[in-house]
Amino acid sequence: MRILRHFIADEVVTYLRHNLGIYMFIILLLVVGVAIGAFAIRFMDKAQIMELDQFFSHFLYSLRESPLDQGAIFRQSLQNTLRYGGFVCILGILPIGFPLIAAVVFLKGFTLGFTVGFFLERFALRGLLFCLGAIFPHNIFILPAFLVVATAGFSFSFIRLQGYIKKRPQPLKENLGGYLLLSAAMAVVFIGGAIVESWITPVFMRLMLPLFLKHH
Repeated sequence: MRILRHFIADEVVTYLRHNLGIYMFIILLLVVGVAIGAFAIRFMDKAQIMELDQFFSHFLYSLRESPLDQGAIFRQSLQNTLRYGGFVCILGILPIGFPLIAAVVFLKGFTLGFTVGFFLERFALRGLLFCLGAIFPHNIFILPAFLVVATAGFSFSFIRLQGYIKKRPQPLKENLGGYLLLSAAMAVVFIGGAIVESWITPVFMRLMLPLFLKHH
């Protein structure tokens, strides 16, 4: 067992060393997306802001008055995360998939940044607390797993393209097993994130309802 642990640790270290540059690039894309998304809220007009406010108010009252269907939340969360992760995984198999993976990562960051930016812009400290309770818990699992899948897919796709450019294309089955195994492992992490989003995140959100409903 100790030998196996050392072997796995060595493999992980080697993998990270070989892909460190791509990890940094993917994380940078995500951060840029978050920053632009957070800044984009400032360019919305009052009508759009009011529409978002009304949607959030309706969500809060529904959260208070309606019983939660954790099973439905879990299925929806898992479907969304696996759709994102699965799409990126498929793109990674294509020699021209890596630019699209970069676009998906940026879009993921933009969506996250826009959501956080809206709450901070509209509700200041209350918005920060809501983000910590409603967005942060499940993304502890989902976001790192997504970055791992995106990095692996970007690397796999780019290596395949290099092979075609050099007229030495690698057979698809070469390294495909490890790539799919890594993606499957991250799918397990996605499931963990969906469980948190379904049974833990709603608890935090309901605890924070008095911070918002008394202002609506």
